[in-house]
Amino acid sequence: MRTLMVGLLIAFSVCFIAAAGEKTDADNKAIVGTWTPFSLEIAGEKRDTASQPGALPATFKDGKVQVVGDDMFSYKLDASTDPKIIDLTKLKDPDKDQVLEGIYKFDGEMLVICLWTGQGTKARPAEFATKAGDNFVLVTLKRS
Repeated sequence: MRTLMVGLLIAFSVCFIAAAGEKTDADNKAIVGTWTPFSLEIAGEKRDTASQPGALPATFKDGKVQVVGDDMFSYKLDASTDPKIIDLTKLKDPDKDQVLEGIYKFDGEMLVICLWTGQGTKARPAEFATKAGDNFVLVTLKRS
């Protein structure tokens, strides 16, 4: 009986891991393309997306995202968590290899990302919101 229970537990774990991998694979396909900033909030303050540095479209392709000019990040998604996790790693100086931890979700043709700004104490946001002093940025991108 004990062997049966262990076997069932292992089988359930393998199925769960496979399902989580499929979700991440699906999101890796869904994120590919060019996204235009729709709304922006930094540390609780709403900003005009057109006037912000980085307001140019972001293009996700082959595990990398290009934003302003030659600013390039690699990205890693994990759709097995709630909320889903995104990590952006800076590929160029200054701050090369710095990891910006965040969360993401798809909302129709929108991609919502809440991310640590790279300033202050490193932390991953727990919700899609920012408040004064938290060093998070919340950006909503619309598929171009």
